[in-house]
Amino acid sequence: RQFFLDLKFWLFCLLLFQVCRLVFLFRLSEYIAKDSSKKDIVLTLLNGLRFDSSVAAYAILFPFLFITLPSGFFNLKGFANRFRFIWGGLIVLLTAIISIISIEYYKEYHNVFDDFLFGLIYDDRVAILKTIWATYGISLLLYLGAIAALLFLYVTVGDPYLQETLSLKITEKPRTLTTKICMSLLALVFLVATGRGSIGRRPIELKDAGVTRDTFLNKAELNPYTALRYAIESHGEMQETHGLKTYIDGDLKKAAQFYFPEASPSNNLDDYAKKKAKGAAIHKPEHIFLIVMESYGTWPLLEKYSHLGVSDGLRQLAREGIFLPAFVSASNGTMTSLGAIITGLPDVGLNTNYQKTARVMYPSAIAHQFKQLGYKTDMFYGGYLPWERIADFSKDQGFDEVYGAANMGDWITTKEWGVDDDVLFHYIDAQLSKTESTFTMIMSTSNHPPFNVNLDEKGIDLKGFEKELAAYPEAPITARELGHFKYADAQLLAFVKHTERKMPNSLFVITGDHYGRRHVVRNPSLFERTAVPLVIYGKSVLGNYKGHPYAAGSHNDIASTLIEMIAPKGYPYVSYGRNIFGSTTPANRRQLQLGLGQKSVITPTQIFSMEDGAIEPVPFNQQGDPGSDHQYLLYKKIYNTALGLAWWRIIHGPSLPSAP
Repeated sequence: RQFFLDLKFWLFCLLLFQVCRLVFLFRLSEYIAKDSSKKDIVLTLLNGLRFDSSVAAYAILFPFLFITLPSGFFNLKGFANRFRFIWGGLIVLLTAIISIISIEYYKEYHNVFDDFLFGLIYDDRVAILKTIWATYGISLLLYLGAIAALLFLYVTVGDPYLQETLSLKITEKPRTLTTKICMSLLALVFLVATGRGSIGRRPIELKDAGVTRDTFLNKAELNPYTALRYAIESHGEMQETHGLKTYIDGDLKKAAQFYFPEASPSNNLDDYAKKKAKGAAIHKPEHIFLIVMESYGTWPLLEKYSHLGVSDGLRQLAREGIFLPAFVSASNGTMTSLGAIITGLPDVGLNTNYQKTARVMYPSAIAHQFKQLGYKTDMFYGGYLPWERIADFSKDQGFDEVYGAANMGDWITTKEWGVDDDVLFHYIDAQLSKTESTFTMIMSTSNHPPFNVNLDEKGIDLKGFEKELAAYPEAPITARELGHFKYADAQLLAFVKHTERKMPNSLFVITGDHYGRRHVVRNPSLFERTAVPLVIYGKSVLGNYKGHPYAAGSHNDIASTLIEMIAPKGYPYVSYGRNIFGSTTPANRRQLQLGLGQKSVITPTQIFSMEDGAIEPVPFNQQGDPGSDHQYLLYKKIYNTALGLAWWRIIHGPSLPSAP
């Protein structure tokens, strides 16, 4: 009987949260996109129930533990009804308050609860409270009246209702201990399933809030409790750093002069990063495509793995264009690597996309640089745009338009990470314009767990991979996973070749977001488990240009390299990376031929681990001298200095403190 009362309360919470969501939509209806339909609103409400289910499960957890479970052994009926009534009133009160705050918060920040919420902790709280009262004084009084009315309704209607026995007649007869235990376990299963918001292999997550094309409706799927939880978690993650001393323990200006040896002393960090282009090395392309492929490591391009055939597409583009094998990703995660590419700042473990300074465009942002060069800037992401606030972050950093899975495919047919790569590339093809110069950044999603692309439908035969894997009896990768790699690679090649025919004056820059976490051997080398490729392709644009035959780099260097390839002489820009194909001079020797990755540094001939000091050769370029301890110490200082300066820029902005 007590558990059925818990079920009643769970359903009551679902209804309460859904009503609050409807009020949220009604009060903020002006934010709903004009092309959104009633179907989109229904989808928002339905998917929102999954998040509500999780919060409602936590709401009944307290009475379940302290009333329902003990009631199997003690008579708590009178106390239980009164407790439920008080607990329900508290939930109603808290829900009303947090829902009202969420409405006003969205009006102010155009977002559900995020890191700005923590201004109350770090900012002048008295000034903030005064501002709130001055701005919302009358509204606060009206809201207080609404809360009082809601509580009155709950007391007058809810009290008698909750104290009544269930209309469903339950036979009151003694239960055996076994029966009580079994019923308790079933109740626990219900709590776990509803608390996860899913009966699948993983609980519902923030990235699941993106079933429509409307950014506002996607945000409305989160109830205020869920949005607050994600905000707290994100804020905690952002603070999980030892700060500047992790990288630099000393004078920041001296560190900046070490890392930027050609720059003049300044109190502004961005001044150190200012550069002037040396002059265009190639014909300026009309269209530039920066394609970031999910989990695309360099290892399949090695000759010893060529028989697998998983990267034949990129291998072909590498032969016909410029291939830089000594290249590493900025981070080991998708969003952290994208953050480095988009902002031009190294990843330092701060979740740059959530930082306050990232709400204003960094002068080193790649989209900003190419807008200055006359390009329209677009971002295409095969997943859902609420994920890691990628849409807001990209627009903040200069992208004119951002497109996601909801733009590209129907919600029913998309996967948990978004649309299949062929759908992504076909959608991009349909959006391409021949009438204006464009800089297009693309992020694919298919080569990613749970690897649920219909490969048979896509024409990928797994039997060949099964035979090849026979040579690797302990391979931690499956034929299906190799098939997804092959599928993504084939779609990449098809898109590049089709677009080249359609718009010949195009330049393609291709890399992986991070090294793949799957390999045919259990313990791959440092290079094989770390490196990602960089391929620059475009026959009509590159001509005879071959770059620098002895080069290395990372995601941090993409913007500077492209700018130096196409910008006129003297063009000013800001970059914390460098031109991978630049010439060697005594002044820039500290930055030349180095790629700064995730706890690694790569040169044209060696890769150095910043964690354990391991040094291994780069398989494609073994003509250089073996790495030395002296080199390792120098590279580690450069690595730490770069990340320390980026940490300061992301957390505090460009102004440097005076030396003590």
